[in-house]
Parts: sequence; structure tokens; C-alpha cells
Amino acid sequence: MPRVDWDLLQCAWAVLVETARARSTITYGTLAHRIMLPGDVRGMGPLLLHPLYVHFCAPNGFPDILSLVVRKDTGRPGIGFYGSNGGVEDVALWRAALRETHDFDWPLDPPGANAARKAGACSTVGGGHGW
Repeated sequence: MPRVDWDLLQCAWAVLVETARARSTITYGTLAHRIMLPGDVRGMGPLLLHPLYVHFCAPNGFPDILSLVVRKDTGRPGIGFYGSNGGVEDVALWRAALRETHDFDWPLDPPGANAARKAGACSTVGGGHGW
């Protein structure tokens, strides 16, 4: 399994927090460009987005920061966002998550990132948020 790139996670976190504070969304392509993600953005879910949610948002009771990341063509998240909904697109679910994400007071740094890195808590990815 691929290893998590902690520097990339922290960079993505900073971009997403900035996006949330601006009460905006960001496309997958723009996020990939801003963090200089190598390769195809279609691999972003399991390599980047899933670890952000599973290791930083869910354990800390934070809103789903991934609601900010949307497709260029639809302005809504990809189908992977709806994994907990059986993969069925639910715009009302996404809009509620987006409102909660915009209203949340996000910390500048991902919570527990340094401790998790040292413990190897996120050394591989897989399962979880629907990707």
C-alpha cells in the first residue's frame, strides 16, 4: 500500500482551511495544483483526502472538510464523497456538510499530526470514507 506523504497532507490541510475560512469550495484540480500533487488527480481520494478525513477530522469530531473539494464540471464533490450514503449522490447531504464546514473554527494545523506521524498511525491508506 502507498505511504502517506505527511508534508503533502499538511499542505492540503492549510489550503482547505483557507478555503473553509473564505466560505468557498475548491476543485480537485486546483487543490492538486496548489499543493503540487504529482500524478493524476483521480488518485487524490485514497492518497490524500481519505487520510485527511480519517486521521484528522473524524477522530476530533470535526466537520467533513472534504465537502470543500468539488468537481470542476458540476461544482459538487465526486461520488467518493457520498461513500457513507452508499455512493448515492445526495446534494442536500453535501450542502449541509458544506455549511457545517464553513461555520467551523478550523485550527491552522491538523490536530495531532506530529504525534500521528511519529507513531506511524497513518503509514498506509485504505478503507473508510468511501474511496
